[in-house]
Amino acid sequence: AKTYNAAISACDNDGEWEKASQLLNIMVQATVERNEISFCAAISVCKTCGVWEKAMQLFSLMQHSDVESSTITHNAVIGACISASAKGGEMEIGLKLFDDMIESSMEADTNTFNAVISACEKKNDWEKASHVCCEMAFANWKHMMSVRQAFRTDSVTNP
Repeated sequence: AKTYNAAISACDNDGEWEKASQLLNIMVQATVERNEISFCAAISVCKTCGVWEKAMQLFSLMQHSDVESSTITHNAVIGACISASAKGGEMEIGLKLFDDMIESSMEADTNTFNAVISACEKKNDWEKASHVCCEMAFANWKHMMSVRQAFRTDSVTNP
């Protein structure tokens, strides 16, 4: 899988989203298990090339293939939708993916929040931007509490 993943990632340099998609299909034919890295690399190529529809198809295929997705994959597909919006992409789908991500308790990171807030700015949707900022503050608070708990646990076990 590593060789295929590297080849898919290399497609990003040349803007070859069709080739990246073909490599994913070849992996199935060669009985090489596709993993999150495989899909994320192909989705990233789609983002670079501005083909958000294909990024969404790959994301859907990933979910139907029972491949777990992480914040990194969500960022790639959200970014593909949002960044392509200037070229006729679908910003609303990217924002919906963010909402789904938060509702599923998946942790968003700085890249996620930056992309979504940028999309809100482009849409002049300050209410949504405000909501996203609250989500970001809550995520930071949860992180700080887990760090605090880790320090407490460590100080009890290692006085």
